[in-house]
Amino acid sequence: SGSTSGSGRHSQWGAGASDEQSSSVGVASASAAAPPLDCAPPASLQRTAPCAPANVGSHGSVCLVWLRDDMRLRDNPALLHAAQGGFTSVVPVFVHDTGENTLHRLQGAVRVCKHESLKVFSDTLCSMGSGLVIRSGDAVEELLAVLAAVTTGRRCVVFNKRLEPWHRSRDQEVAEALRSARIEVEAFVGNALYDPEELKPIERWQRWRARVRAEEAENRGLAADSKARSGVPKAQEHISGFGSYRFFHHALEELGPPPHPLGDVKRLPRLPERALRMSVGLEALGYGASAGKDFPRPSRQHAERPTAKQDDWAAEMRRYWSFGEAVAMVRLEHFLAEVLAAGDFEGRKRLRADEQNTSELSPYIRFGELSARTVYWAAKRRREKTSQKLFEDPLHPGAIKANGTFLRRFVWRDLSYWFLYEFPTMSEISLRPQYETEVWTGTGRQLQRWQHGRTGFPLVDAGMRQLWSIGWMPNYLRHLVAQTLIEYMDITWKEGLKWFDWTLVDADVAINAFSWQNGGHSGPDQWEFVLHPVHAAKSCDPEGNYVRRWVPELAGLPTEYLHRPWDAPPRLFSARMKNVYPSRVLQDLDAARRDHASRVIEVRRRHPEMVARTGHEWLKLPNNPGLLAKLVTRDEFRAETQDFIYKQTPAASGAKAVDRGARRRSRRRRRRRGRCHGSGRVVVAGRRFVPAGRGGDSAQAVR
Repeated sequence: SGSTSGSGRHSQWGAGASDEQSSSVGVASASAAAPPLDCAPPASLQRTAPCAPANVGSHGSVCLVWLRDDMRLRDNPALLHAAQGGFTSVVPVFVHDTGENTLHRLQGAVRVCKHESLKVFSDTLCSMGSGLVIRSGDAVEELLAVLAAVTTGRRCVVFNKRLEPWHRSRDQEVAEALRSARIEVEAFVGNALYDPEELKPIERWQRWRARVRAEEAENRGLAADSKARSGVPKAQEHISGFGSYRFFHHALEELGPPPHPLGDVKRLPRLPERALRMSVGLEALGYGASAGKDFPRPSRQHAERPTAKQDDWAAEMRRYWSFGEAVAMVRLEHFLAEVLAAGDFEGRKRLRADEQNTSELSPYIRFGELSARTVYWAAKRRREKTSQKLFEDPLHPGAIKANGTFLRRFVWRDLSYWFLYEFPTMSEISLRPQYETEVWTGTGRQLQRWQHGRTGFPLVDAGMRQLWSIGWMPNYLRHLVAQTLIEYMDITWKEGLKWFDWTLVDADVAINAFSWQNGGHSGPDQWEFVLHPVHAAKSCDPEGNYVRRWVPELAGLPTEYLHRPWDAPPRLFSARMKNVYPSRVLQDLDAARRDHASRVIEVRRRHPEMVARTGHEWLKLPNNPGLLAKLVTRDEFRAETQDFIYKQTPAASGAKAVDRGARRRSRRRRRRRGRCHGSGRVVVAGRRFVPAGRGGDSAQAVR
């Protein structure tokens, strides 16, 4: 959520998007021949047949389905292939793979929720007369052991690809080992609209740019044999707007609409009894262990010593969330019918933290209980229009599609995965490498206060306490708490990423890293807006109901003072309240933001070779030697000013307001160093700065 620049970019818990009228994926549209898709749970989910493994002969054909983050019957390519492949028996298997070497293992809230997801899907398979075999150990050894126990005949292993590069490397390693043991192996597309390996957005963008150049040349009447009209991409054409929605949108135009979801798995061949006897049981994995008072440190998952019986840091999380494909489908239907159809997701209502105007589907997509294609096409088929808009766009007056913003979230999701595929260290190292030298002045004590919801800013604390309690918060609040940490407290985005990775039930490395890097200025698409820890309440909690729920010690304050209790008279903000609610971690927010901006500007000045004439910044593309990408850079940094060009104020109706006075002061200062040309166009130290327009909404992650 939040606001954006008017070039049509949108920010997310992530980054930009196109204008309100844009199509979600190039020129994609629902095909009339597409199979119908309702949102009712698959019929097989409603079966109640007992789990009764079969005595299958040892010479029959067996297909082993290696399950990971795909706990569903609908649009599950690997499971559907096994069900329809004519095998004598099918063995669904989940392996806690101890042979995978990765820094991004299951931990924190995701680990607990994975336990619940596995438990529900195991029951679902059992109700179909099958079951889930659970093993722990090296994946190659465990898969081979299960196959050896159930058959000496034809043996096959199928799985859906994972999207993270380290998981893909492990999948390839396991597949090669199985093939060397004469096991058939087949992999299917993972839980995304498009496979990251097949996207190739840089090459597709270059072809799009060549087509546009040819059309422009033809309109100008250039000769037919001119290079401009050839439609051939330049050998080394630098990429503009790299990492923005518009860049990715043009690349996807060539691909066309994403594939439609596959059908349901209606039945499975019986599970061999010998295979089920090999299962170690879900509790043996320890995923569900959450004993201990308060949320534990990232160094441990649960208390090692016995604690009080009621001490369970995940108890509220388990009460809030229900898991499984059937629940997910019901939630999807409710969102489409009650929120999306009403237009509430397209306009300002989705910013409200005190109302449920977001989908809350992200955990179900994260664990594969819903596929991205299922949700995308279910939303794509909606035909409602709405007059609700985040910002008025004079170029597109009148009603707009009610599903536009929600569909763009899936494009952003795929873009995040592609960036992680292209930059595997994105979760650890700044994409703009010069920002690795940035100096951060925030303290460990301040970080702890932010983590525990004790900053003294009620709206920020409410968001962090909700995260602590149920493992989730709305998209707008994710922007707010992130920018409080980075822009005001001056603490690196890497600490925020670590905490989100530990506490979110929908923690996703690609989306988290992409979003935190953009918020921390080192990503491909710097956020143009800065949310204010107090003034943001006008958009998301105007009556104070959200803060009263999550910061109950302030519930007695009038709404006028609820988001700024330090201004309340003593008779309202009593000594008792002051004793239980902390003082502000920062006293002067504007000064803190200016100090942080000065350190960002210092990075730019130390690395002038990475700054383009327009004030945007360059990125060397590691897999395309000699090719540069021009990255979207915030107006304030392009102008190298600590004044606020965009500032959220109590009077601002949106997520940002333009401080024209700051823009004028910036221009006056720059006249001493450069030249000023007309309205808003400044040449700064030989570089031209053109302030972006205003407008847009927030996109990217599905919340």
